[in-house]
Amino acid sequence: MNMPLYKYAVWIRLHPTQSIHTVVWANNDTEARRVAEAQYAKCQVLGCRRIADGKA
Repeated sequence: MNMPLYKYAVWIRLHPTQSIHTVVWANNDTEARRVAEAQYAKCQVLGCRRIADGKA
C-alpha cells in the first residue's frame, strides 16, 4: 500500500549565523525531518511544517 507524500517546508541552520528554508516531500512530520537531516547532514533542523495542498 502506497502512502501519500506531502510537501513540507523545512527550516535548517547551516551555521550559527546562517539558516535556510527548503522543501521536501515525505509521508509524515517525522520522515520530513529525517529526509532533511539526511540531505543536510552537518546541519540542524529547526522546524518543519506541512504545506497546504501539497499532496502528490
